[in-house]
This record gives sequence, C-alpha cells and structure tokens, in this order.
Amino acid sequence: MYVQREDGSSTGWDFPTYGDALPHDLMHLVVEDALGMRHGFWGLVDAGVDVALVANEATLVRGAKPLTEDPGADLEGLLDAERVVADWTAFARGSADGTEHAPPDAGQVGEALASRLRTAQREWRELADGESISLIFNP
Repeated sequence: MYVQREDGSSTGWDFPTYGDALPHDLMHLVVEDALGMRHGFWGLVDAGVDVALVANEATLVRGAKPLTEDPGADLEGLLDAERVVADWTAFARGSADGTEHAPPDAGQVGEALASRLRTAQREWRELADGESISLIFNP
C-alpha cells in the first residue's frame, strides 16, 4: 500500500491478501469515502498516522507509539468505521463468492456503495502480479 496524503507527505505498508476479496484496508477506503466518514481509518492516515507492525500485528502509530497508548487520541471515528466496514465486508464477500447478500443500507447511498465495492473487487481480482490499482480517499 502506498499512500500520498493531502499535505503531500506519504506513507506505506504491506498487507496480507486472502483470495479474491478486497483487503480490509481497501474495504475501509471504499466504504469510508463513499459514506463520507472523515475520521475513520483513512482520516487518521491522512492526518499523519502510520500503519506499522507491533508485536506482529498491524497497528496505527503516531511517532512509533501505538495510537491506543496516546491518551489524547480520538478513536471514536475509527470504531464507527470498523463497525460499518464489518457490515459491508459481509456484503462484499457474498458478492465475490456468488452468494449475493443485500447491502446493509438499501437506500440510494447503499446502492451506490454496493456498486463501487463490486467494481473495486473486480479490479482487485483482475490484477496481474506487479500491477496496481489507484483509489482516492477524499477527506
């Protein structure tokens, strides 16, 4: 994962993939962007938080210190994003394996997000070794 933040700085990390499903961090990007969630995972990354391995676990860090150890860190938006992404992950997995589930939000925004997830999953599945896709989070 390579990220260029709104302020021009950059960060990056490796993440595991599991079959044809979108990786968790990319699910966050598509869902948070579509729903206007500005203080979730990608909002934190855009604000300067990095992803690092701590005790062999992907961890959000600021200045090499886990964000969860920062008493001033506001993680409410991240927790909200995790709940919403969990709901949409079930939908996306069903779309990927052909057992279509109804989108968690049946409204117009939900249908638009469902379409974006299907497109992102298709693009992800069709990547050849060494290829990449570019997605934008608009904070």
